[in-house]
Amino acid sequence: MGSTNFENVYYGDSDMTNAYHELCEQATHEYGDDPYNGTIATTGGVCLLVGSPMSEIAAFRLAEAHLDEFTKGEACGAIPLVGREEGKTCTRTVKVTVGGPIDYESLRTAVEAALADGEVAGDIHWNWNTGYTAVGSDLPLPVVKTKIVAAATEGAAVTTYAVLCDGRVLEQGFATQAAARAQALAIAKAETSAQTHTYGVRAVTSREGGDPDLVRVVRTVVSTKVTCRVTVALPVAASAPRRGWLFFGWAAM
Repeated sequence: MGSTNFENVYYGDSDMTNAYHELCEQATHEYGDDPYNGTIATTGGVCLLVGSPMSEIAAFRLAEAHLDEFTKGEACGAIPLVGREEGKTCTRTVKVTVGGPIDYESLRTAVEAALADGEVAGDIHWNWNTGYTAVGSDLPLPVVKTKIVAAATEGAAVTTYAVLCDGRVLEQGFATQAAARAQALAIAKAETSAQTHTYGVRAVTSREGGDPDLVRVVRTVVSTKVTCRVTVALPVAASAPRRGWLFFGWAAM
């Protein structure tokens, strides 16, 4: 059997243990008592990850960072939450530079480094796509700095010949055009279908050793400047009371 990660948010007055049991009972009621139903009910208890309550955004980021510390069938993790009214957020435009190719994790790392202490990045949108309207498409396109190098590949150039039928390669690697031509004729004469086919001979030049590229052009992304729209979770007051829990971990399925 496999596993799937889960995240359950609970708001209420219950302590960690009682809230966990409430969610397990609810999951069993909805999905049955199958020990592989893919819910929190398949975990073997709960353990507290941190003591201080935080916003949902901060809790989800913390859970993501610690998810691989948990195992299917064992205890799940719990993070205390402040109320949604205490977990304030704002939307901010942030400009960052990512070294090398851009992906979501490298962008998130750069964005979070640009935020003030105690702030946590939630949703991040940028103009990653062109050609149709998408979230963030109103933002400037990323500015990409590249390095492009063209170089001949190693080895001597070797020309061989291939036999094709209707544009599809049948056989290849013939040393001479005459040999490939003779094989094309032989294949045509042996064909028994009631269809018309066109056979051809094509020259193929590659490097000794089989490298098909005679010249290789490599475009390397050195850095990318990105303008993002970020949902930012603001720091939570130390006096903010706990209003709920985020439970997370691995469920059996």
